[in-house]
Amino acid sequence: MKKITLIMAFFVLMVIISACEKTGTNTNTNVMVSNVNRSTNTIAVNTNSIAQNINQNTNTAALNVNLSGQNANQAVNANSAAAQQKTVSVTSSGFSPRTITINVGDTVVWTNNDSQSHYIAPNDHPVHLKYQGTWNDDGTGNISNGETYTKLFSKSGIYEYHDHWNPELTGIVVVE
Repeated sequence: MKKITLIMAFFVLMVIISACEKTGTNTNTNVMVSNVNRSTNTIAVNTNSIAQNINQNTNTAALNVNLSGQNANQAVNANSAAAQQKTVSVTSSGFSPRTITINVGDTVVWTNNDSQSHYIAPNDHPVHLKYQGTWNDDGTGNISNGETYTKLFSKSGIYEYHDHWNPELTGIVVVE
């Protein structure tokens, strides 16, 4: 009977070792095996202790994952709520408002409210290279009546721009 109990205890111990390895719990196999050889009472105590540690580690890991998920969701929601969209009207007389102040991550939308086309472009005229890497002129700022041009500003700074077709029409975006 004692041999059967010892074999069963050893089998239970191997299952626990396997579970520990799957959950990333560090185990000392030599100590556990030596405990198997001492007595079945020690095995039972160690088995319960290991099982409790596995449960504690698993619960702690789950708690950390849940907390991390909540913090990440809160950060995403906070950033989404903070980002705003500001509008600038484009007419034959220029940009309104001429200077607009926004936060990093905000978007400016220029709407052409004129019968003529306008081409919103970063300075310097005519090459538009002053903010290369931050605001690249890709031609999308060329808008007809009723169309819009949208630009997300992800870096703080003062961005001067103009209408490429009418370079005397200028504006400024201040990104804080």
